[in-house]
Amino acid sequence: MQEYKDAVREHLSSYVCQLRQRRGLTQEEMAEKLRITARAYGDLERGKFCFSAPALMALLLILKEDEVAELLNCLLYTSPSP
Repeated sequence: MQEYKDAVREHLSSYVCQLRQRRGLTQEEMAEKLRITARAYGDLERGKFCFSAPALMALLLILKEDEVAELLNCLLYTSPSP
């Protein structure tokens, strides 16, 4: 189970960092969109912590349809087998 949690945390950290850069946002701006503090966002981007349920929901709400598909498809291929 820990391998799965680590894989998801790493993938989400990488994904939000790339998304933020693609959209030309600062960490502070991205944190505001996710309704979390800039410090918490920085920790998420560095993989120190994983998304809370409310922050993950906020992320999903700001994504375009193709970005949601990209996020979910990547999770399928980066997660360890059960």
